[in-house]
Amino acid sequence: GKGGRGRGSPRLPSIDVISAVSSPQTKAPAPKRSFTSKENPVPKIQESVLIMRNFSGGRLDYLLYNLRKSGVPPIPLKAVLTPSNAEWTFYQLYEELKEEHARMHAPRKEGNEDD
Repeated sequence: GKGGRGRGSPRLPSIDVISAVSSPQTKAPAPKRSFTSKENPVPKIQESVLIMRNFSGGRLDYLLYNLRKSGVPPIPLKAVLTPSNAEWTFYQLYEELKEEHARMHAPRKEGNEDD
């Protein structure tokens, strides 16, 4: 048999097997463990965030289509890693995604152009 693998169906990695490594593409070092303190607590993020790396337009569309088809609940905060945002902390990226999502879904004001 095929060992449970269908041709053309990518296997998504288990979170257990994903490890932090340095990125030769962005020259970003592997993340280091950081410890929180009362002076610098790490805020909790209550919503799901999907961050993708090395996805072409076609692969991205394929992934998003199959997530929907598989019944995965919608993930409104999504990003593709770029040379610009690869240097950001996860929390900085999360904050930018929240702002961008809010701008994209804000009601449009008609007849009130500021240009």
